[in-house]
Amino acid sequence: MGSDNHSSKQSRPSAKSLSKLLRRVRKVSARQVTDRLPVISRQLQRVRYRNWVRDNAEEGQAAGSGLARPDFLIIGAPKCGTSWLMGGLGQHPNVIMLPEEIEYFSLHLDYPFAWYAEHFARQRDALKAEKRTPYLLGEKSARYCAMPIENIEHVREALPDVKLILMTRDPVSRHWAHAKKFFAKRKLFNSDQAVLTMKRRKLFTFLETMRPLGAFSNIIANWTSVFPKERLLVLSQEKALTSPQDILDAVREHLGLATNFDPGSLAFMTRRRNRGPNVPMPDDIAEFLEEMFAGERQWLRDFYGDRLFVRSPDRGLSA
Repeated sequence: MGSDNHSSKQSRPSAKSLSKLLRRVRKVSARQVTDRLPVISRQLQRVRYRNWVRDNAEEGQAAGSGLARPDFLIIGAPKCGTSWLMGGLGQHPNVIMLPEEIEYFSLHLDYPFAWYAEHFARQRDALKAEKRTPYLLGEKSARYCAMPIENIEHVREALPDVKLILMTRDPVSRHWAHAKKFFAKRKLFNSDQAVLTMKRRKLFTFLETMRPLGAFSNIIANWTSVFPKERLLVLSQEKALTSPQDILDAVREHLGLATNFDPGSLAFMTRRRNRGPNVPMPDDIAEFLEEMFAGERQWLRDFYGDRLFVRSPDRGLSA
């Protein structure tokens, strides 16, 4: 018993060591703190997931037939207008959208499907009094677009009837918008110019790492190798900026929703959401990205032509 008490006392940090640790924490710069925030956020999120799994271990082992499931997914891509589209669809009286990106199929397949489904059940219960039946459940997770095929197969297995929406953008401007927003989030002061303070090697490495998010030819090929082509609606972010109502009508038709919509809500649809810093692209970065995406840009031009949207990627149906 005495040895146990001794061990317990030895394991407790002393007041001196705690004071030393506190002094070290106070010396951490604002930059170091903000650089760690994304990691800390992910760690906290994982703790919440583990707690859910612990509390629901028995009932969450399998994806039962009674679980709430999304009717459609906005699969991306990041910085292509997906937040704008989510906001517009969320105003429809027959649509219930999750307010956050779950990224279940891209990041959290090690957790039970019941955990994922509970998000939809909770949102449905919170909003069903405001919505008209029948209603559709939807989710936006912008990084679904670049998942490997095995993850897409998990989507097909769990959601065999789901409909898909992909928004594209010129990959050079998409990449620059992504970099500006990413590095701005990691800086506490002068965040708008944060991307310009990065060493070029680090910035170019980031842009190369994010390349799959702008490789739309691969994204479309991968998703349509698993799902029927008619399940996927492909939209242009550039066309959405000039013809928002036409784009929203195309989405509602794809989902089987009534096309009559309150015109008053379209005032919201004329405003862009989730904007990043307004920082012009330096010439050397533009040259780097233009070389990276030369082939992809041409592919997109051929894919769209002068069409507003593409109903399915076989190029046989268009607006």
